[in-house]
Amino acid sequence: MDSAAVEILFALGQERRVAATHSFVDYPAEAASIPRVGNAFDMNLEQIVGLKPDLVFIFFDRFLPELRGLQVPVLYLESPAKFEQAAEQMRMWGRITGDPASGEALAAGFEASLADIRARANGAGGPVKVYQDVAPGLWTLGEGSLADEIFNLLGAKNTFADISGARQVSAEEIVERGPEVIISVHPGGAAAWRSDPAFAAVPAVRNGRVCEVDGAKLSVAGTRLVDGIIEAAKCLYPDRF
Repeated sequence: MDSAAVEILFALGQERRVAATHSFVDYPAEAASIPRVGNAFDMNLEQIVGLKPDLVFIFFDRFLPELRGLQVPVLYLESPAKFEQAAEQMRMWGRITGDPASGEALAAGFEASLADIRARANGAGGPVKVYQDVAPGLWTLGEGSLADEIFNLLGAKNTFADISGARQVSAEEIVERGPEVIISVHPGGAAAWRSDPAFAAVPAVRNGRVCEVDGAKLSVAGTRLVDGIIEAAKCLYPDRF
């Protein structure tokens, strides 16, 4: 019941072990043929039991008591908010599937890519103030989020680093804080920023530095996370990426 786990298991060549997944998995394309057993708000417990899984992996605790009550083996881990946690889950899935070497190789490649990105972003000047638009209605992410970890890697300053987790902010707060770059991670978000007169004076809008990045690549701590970080880096430092 976790998109990152599906990405990692496919990358390890262990896709045959994925008996079922959640309703919103869309990568890789081959995952479309895997049975769906619900989501974080509506889980089909009867279907899960019928599959007789060796393990159920979830990143949310909503159905944890029910699953344990059914005597189903469950592993519950919250989604990584740090890169080292993402790398450790890659290693973990290698161990769980009996192929620790592949898990180690996947994690080491991930860590090497992050180090390369950090080096390329290093010395790009003063920290760029960036706002991440995570959902319609002016939702953004602050301290303790994977987004904040990404901006720290890139040497950028999250304009709402002083909030915790996800929060809805006001247009006035955004204008006051004046982000130099806006990264929108939902379809049509970038166009909405460019056309809204309320944000015309915001430096990012005024200077044409509003980008749209696939939200899954920046929020799912799987194999595509590096691709998402590079897309964000291109927006921040087009001369370096």
